[in-house]
Amino acid sequence: MKMGFLVVRSEEETKKVHLDEISVLILENTAVSITGSLISALSEKKIKVISKINFYIYGDEEKILTLVFENQHLFYDIVSDISMQLEGQRGNFVLSEDYQPLDIRKHIELVTQFVPFTINQKELINKLYSDLKNKATDAQLYQQTSELYGEISRYLYILTEEYGSELTFDTPDDISGLLKSFNVRFYDDDKSLAEKVLEYAIAVNELKGNRILVFVNMRSYLTDTQIESLFKSFILKKISVICIENKEYSRLQNEERIIVDEDMCLI
Repeated sequence: MKMGFLVVRSEEETKKVHLDEISVLILENTAVSITGSLISALSEKKIKVISKINFYIYGDEEKILTLVFENQHLFYDIVSDISMQLEGQRGNFVLSEDYQPLDIRKHIELVTQFVPFTINQKELINKLYSDLKNKATDAQLYQQTSELYGEISRYLYILTEEYGSELTFDTPDDISGLLKSFNVRFYDDDKSLAEKVLEYAIAVNELKGNRILVFVNMRSYLTDTQIESLFKSFILKKISVICIENKEYSRLQNEERIIVDEDMCLI
């Protein structure tokens, strides 16, 4: 879209049509791309868009993208497709950068469960322990780690020396066992759901690399005020987020929204 005109580009030509001349926009070609700004303009002018949901979404770093799928079958298909691809199966949902497809398993974190919600999910804890293990053997902490092993060995020797039977023990190769013994974890005992979600998003990006966090029906569990504060924190911390909802909620200041209604129309 440019200056109120819909710009249609093909290999042969470029055409411009003013939005005031359009009542219904039908996307028949599966290779069509449509920007979020155009969708917003079409929505403002109440122009119905009919599509097979084959469109590209261009993210805005200053807004959180919400996809509303009011058609229950489509909602299920979209969420299931992402979930299956995260498990290594094939799907239709495509994530790309500079028009190059990306491996969803390395770039998306799907969150569908909010009750109960814990930051301490097994995969994330494993990543945390791996990171701490590497830090324990780096140049800065290597000597302290070695001294700690020595102190523990001396303590165990004193503890076991009075037994008539000969006892032995192994010095661990790394601190993983120690971390498990002390139950090292993220603190989330008295945090609200919104606080847990934010801490989880921060931990995912720190330990797994920059991921797009896809939250499904999160607004069913949080108030508009909590969501708005959460969105601002995501943007401030440059955390990429997509929210998928099955119904429309009040529009927020830092939100870009795309709605697909029951009839599979973009509105």
